[in-house]
Amino acid sequence: MKSPMDISGQVFGYLTVISIEDKPSNGYKNRRWICKCRCGSTTLRLYSGLRKHSLPSCGCARGSHGMSGTRLYAIYITMIARCHNPKAIDYAYYGAKNVSVCESWKIDFLNFHKWSIENGYSDDLTIDRKDPNGNYEPTNCKWATMREQNTNKRSGNLPTVLIKDEEKTLSEWAHLTGISYDVVRKRFDRGDRGESLLRPTRAKKSNATS
Repeated sequence: MKSPMDISGQVFGYLTVISIEDKPSNGYKNRRWICKCRCGSTTLRLYSGLRKHSLPSCGCARGSHGMSGTRLYAIYITMIARCHNPKAIDYAYYGAKNVSVCESWKIDFLNFHKWSIENGYSDDLTIDRKDPNGNYEPTNCKWATMREQNTNKRSGNLPTVLIKDEEKTLSEWAHLTGISYDVVRKRFDRGDRGESLLRPTRAKKSNATS
């Protein structure tokens, strides 16, 4: 059997590779690597999994900070998704345009949390980039009101919609009408414009979005 490439000592996210398992229970073709997590625990991972996962860990990277249900954590997850997940609704305006989240924030929510608290975060503010074409990083971000952020989005050429002689961004229309931004965004992407964009949502009878 061909010996696997030795990746001992390499670091993937929170994991440092120690050695390859000696007697794998799932067959030698699927030998896993023994990894030490930053939190101190040990775990087994396939090499393909280490390479594919955006933030490998023993599982502690999600929720161990006790803030997974907070608004700030939701902002964090959405920020990373729009920049690094091609399936995210707004990826075309961020990740596809080479906008990224700095490595320090991307690998650890607590780094983002610390910066946020030190820079005036409150639940009525949203994260905004000073340079709309720049990345999400400490020197280019601030916490701003919705009005300030929408002004910045217009200068960055993100979508605005004219309805009854008023031009606003999709997020602003969603905020004003109470309709989910995801619903407004999906309608816009499939071609809805004008008042049709803001029609009331129907009661759901399935998983489909109106």
